[in-house]
Amino acid sequence: MYGLYRFQLFNKGNTYINSVVGISVAIASHGLFDFFLVQPFLGIYTSLLATVVYLIGINFWLQMINNCINFSPFFNYQKISSITKLYKTIFTWYVIIVVLVFIFDYYYHDISFAIKALIASLIQEGVVLVIVALRASRLKINKRKYFPVKIQMPIHYTTNDDEDFSILGIAFKIRGENEKEFQFIQYMGKDITICPINKKLSKIQTNKRARLLKKYFLKNDVVTYLVEIYNEDAPSDIYLLKPKTRSGTYVNNIYPIASLMYYENPLDFQKEHETLSYKELKRIEYVYLK
Repeated sequence: MYGLYRFQLFNKGNTYINSVVGISVAIASHGLFDFFLVQPFLGIYTSLLATVVYLIGINFWLQMINNCINFSPFFNYQKISSITKLYKTIFTWYVIIVVLVFIFDYYYHDISFAIKALIASLIQEGVVLVIVALRASRLKINKRKYFPVKIQMPIHYTTNDDEDFSILGIAFKIRGENEKEFQFIQYMGKDITICPINKKLSKIQTNKRARLLKKYFLKNDVVTYLVEIYNEDAPSDIYLLKPKTRSGTYVNNIYPIASLMYYENPLDFQKEHETLSYKELKRIEYVYLK
């Protein structure tokens, strides 16, 4: 269906080619998933390939959903609820299913069988569940913004100070916006105050009125916001804000912290931001919003 309506919704591609590609991808993904489940040519490890196909498929589907939301005629930043609430809802439904299966196993077998089946289920599906639930609750919300649909895993290696967790010192992030990045949406288009964390060493020195103008996604989904900071007797300054996502992210547990940053050529930034690395931005200082 996405292939069928891709041209009408986003003016991308051709209606007939989109439809053929869409049905072909659907057939291929379902076929590969089933093949790896029933043809154990790698023994017990073959099912891991089915899991990989499943995870890629979930990420593929969520990218399509993401584009449809961004182009919805009912799009409204103020209507978008917390992604944490969405994640908890998905996880709650899984817990309900696990409990029902446990009761079923206990009723038709015994308590020992039910406990062993529960442990096996959590071990086999637990990690996949967490990744899928997190990815399903993370979208890249940006009105009228189209993101190319790519074949990729829902989790990736990152060096952009935005990781969700680390394994043996290697940082990983679930694709899409996490809650700390997403929450800045509530300030979009509103008059806000930018406050320096350390006023003695601050470039802006005092609290200043400001307004978030636009959201940008850099390379590897790094979230930044264009911010206009007002000056009393001078033209406004334009900077970028990158939400702080780790190691102390709020002031007084209320006001979110961000890195105040800039890019030397604003025109080049607007044209090239999707391919720019976060490391190419220049950090000025940490600030918080209220």
